[in-house]
Amino acid sequence: MKTVSVSQARNTLPQLLDQVLASHQQVLIVRYGRPVARIAPIDSEQGADAYPLRKVRIEMDADFNVPMPELWSANRP
Repeated sequence: MKTVSVSQARNTLPQLLDQVLASHQQVLIVRYGRPVARIAPIDSEQGADAYPLRKVRIEMDADFNVPMPELWSANRP
């Protein structure tokens, strides 16, 4: 696992992300020699299924915005 300081991570974040993506290896970020964060690759399956409903087609009925009579009568005094 590669280890970098906070300042080095701040200055080279895009390159670190490219390395993680290409090598599938984690990068440990340290501050004053102590670990504070880890950059890890996301599994392709996990990333693909993060929003599973995006694949579902949504259709609305033609009367979608027509008021429902039982709701309107409930609002009357």
